[in-house]
Formats: sequence, structure tokens, C-alpha cells
Amino acid sequence: MSSLNFTSSRPPSSLLPKPQTLVHRIAECPSQYLSDAELLALVIKHGEEDNLNQAQRIIAQCKGIDQLAEMSFTELLALPGVNQAQAASIQGAIAFSGRLTQSRAARASMNSPASVAEYMRPLLSNLQHEEFHVLLLDSKNHLVRDCKISKGILDRAVVHAREIFRAAIQGCCKTIILVHNHPTGDCEPSPHDIEASKSLVKAGKLIGIEVLDHVIIGKPSENNASYFFSMREKGLLSSTD
Repeated sequence: MSSLNFTSSRPPSSLLPKPQTLVHRIAECPSQYLSDAELLALVIKHGEEDNLNQAQRIIAQCKGIDQLAEMSFTELLALPGVNQAQAASIQGAIAFSGRLTQSRAARASMNSPASVAEYMRPLLSNLQHEEFHVLLLDSKNHLVRDCKISKGILDRAVVHAREIFRAAIQGCCKTIILVHNHPTGDCEPSPHDIEASKSLVKAGKLIGIEVLDHVIIGKPSENNASYFFSMREKGLLSSTD
């Protein structure tokens, strides 16, 4: 009777870093078992004890990693004890994480509002300003490229049709999906959102580019469990628009 062989993901003990350090812990066990502060300590400097204490203070001051992810380089430098190298490391780690999420999601088809929202949520749901993106798709609705068209203030982002369709034309894409966020968390479209979206659909038809949907990213609330709104799904962008 043959035996089953299980391959361990742990490295040989001879290759493990010095015990009782965060570097040793992350090498010995999956990273999901480390706390937010321990992971941040690894980012700012190889998990030394003083860095763990500093990481705990940073997270406490920011009231969580969500707000930390939204901070600019200058705002990070204003935190007690954070130097330029640490601020750069924090922003680099956050950017790398976002790109990894995008890369994984890009392999899937953007064939439903839910798949679009799943891809865009890590990028938009925690922002304190509006951003407008256009997703360029291939003939099978796979993501070719995510283009950020504009960055606005709290309640609006200025969007020009020429910027949206220029990106699609340059990418040789005939289908696109529009996406923007509502920093308030309410994903219901405003009258301006609806009017602007219908105008973009009509403009796209004139040049042979189909706008499949406009998805708004918000946050779930007591009154609305969903964190996204699809204009196409709700009948606001009909085929006759």
C-alpha cells in the first residue's frame, strides 16, 4: 500500500532566520497569522522589536490600516518617528499589494457587475475623493487595461469623453466599462451620473465603442448591503440609449 507524501511549505530549519524575530515568524508560518502591526513592522525595517512598537503606535494613531493606506507620503512623514525610507516602504508595499490584486483579477473576465466591483473595490472603496476609471476589454471581456481618467474632490471627478475614448482607441478596444467611486459610501447614482453615462454611451456608438456598463463603488451600509451599483443591471443604460 502506497503512502501519502505531504510537502511542507516551511523552509528547512537551517535556512530559517534567527528565532524570536518577526522575520523568523513569517518564514515559519503563513503571513496571515501575523497581526497588522507585525506585518507593518516587517515593511518599515526587518521586524526588529523597536519597529514592532513603532508599527503599533502608527496603526493606533491612524485608527487602522485602511486610513494608513490612504495617507500621502507627506502625511506618513508627519507620523512620529517615520523617516523617508519607512514612508517610501509603506507606500511601496501598499502599491505592490494593489497591483497584485489587479493582476489576479485581470485574469478573470469582467463579465458581470460583481466581477467588476470585486476588481475595483480594493482600489476605490477607501478613497476620500472620487476617481473615474475606464476598463478596456478584449472581445471576450477580459481586462486589457485599467485607465484612471480623473481624480477629483470629495463629491465629483471631472470627466471628458475625449479622454475616455482616447484610451479605448489607443488600446484598440471596442468595449469598455466605466467605473467611479462615491467616497460617502452611498453607491446610488446621482442625476448627473446617469445623464453623463447616457451621453457617453451615445458618444461611444458614434465611434464604434460600446459602453457595457457604468459601475459605482461605495460601501455597504445598514440600509444597503451591496457596495456597488450597476447602471446597466438597473436598466438605466438600455440598448437604445
